[in-house]
Amino acid sequence: LISLVPSTVTMSCVYALRNSRDLRTINCTTIRFGKSFLPYSISGWNNLDWNIRTLNYSKFRTHLFRSVRPTRYNHFNFGSRFSCVLLTRLRIGTCSLNYSLFIRGLTASPACSCGCQYETVTHYLLHCPLHNVQRSELLSKLSGILGHCVNFHTLSDKAKQLLILNGSPVYSFLVNCKIMSIAQNYISATKRF
Repeated sequence: LISLVPSTVTMSCVYALRNSRDLRTINCTTIRFGKSFLPYSISGWNNLDWNIRTLNYSKFRTHLFRSVRPTRYNHFNFGSRFSCVLLTRLRIGTCSLNYSLFIRGLTASPACSCGCQYETVTHYLLHCPLHNVQRSELLSKLSGILGHCVNFHTLSDKAKQLLILNGSPVYSFLVNCKIMSIAQNYISATKRF
């Protein structure tokens, strides 16, 4: 693979440029090719801070894992293994919702069966009319657990989604386990997966 990696900009240009330490990018005639391994990796490498690029292998690997992997909390393991797997897939975007499948080229349309243009995680958790009954139970239970600490209904959709899927480091392990349990019950009640 090393023979496929292009040289730095400095080696192909005599001028002192700001991007002289970057790898030369590969000309991509299609978006699909631009998202393939080598062009995508070169772009990712060039976007890294110079201090990170110069780290030795073990430190670079540690830094990379910290930035790519989501923070793991003990309450992520609460509940049945299957429910935990489904929650993790929703959390990291590899679930079998149509939008996720469409992005990976596994389905022809990102649309939801309710008629919405995109079946995203946010749509599934918070907006899909096919799951209104289950969602009302989810939201009422969450509001009951959070009590006066947070008015769940005033949170943004992104904050609601993060709370449902990840819990919060602000809350105790017990409260986060309850949140995970409620989210898992919602997922099983919708019978979507």
